[in-house]
Amino acid sequence: MANAKIGSHPSFGNQLVESVTSSFSLVPNDSGKVFICSGSACTLTLPALSTDIAGFHFTLINGENTIEHGVDGGDSKIFGYEFDETTTSDANQIMYFNGVSAVTFGNESKKGDKIECMTDGTSWYLYLIGDNN
Repeated sequence: MANAKIGSHPSFGNQLVESVTSSFSLVPNDSGKVFICSGSACTLTLPALSTDIAGFHFTLINGENTIEHGVDGGDSKIFGYEFDETTTSDANQIMYFNGVSAVTFGNESKKGDKIECMTDGTSWYLYLIGDNN
């Protein structure tokens, strides 16, 4: 049996990497982009979930140390993991996101920490490498 296609979402919007210095809402043409956030804290607001955006994905990279950039608007439908390099205990290095609405880099975040996020249209799947607030 062949795999079922669950989305036909456009990618990249003709720009692969975007420098971000203020908060904004993501739109369908942002799928596939890499956002490098710097300056004051920036929040990327997720689009509303629907099968129309199945396959939507993006990466957010922290462009500075200790800035609390993040992702919001998940309506308690963000699932995934944080891999925290700032924690000394192995038991605290991995945290599971179980139906949260927002994820933010913590105040110990470092330049290069990143969030990868994608959707199947019904939930958001997010993986954070760095310090979570």
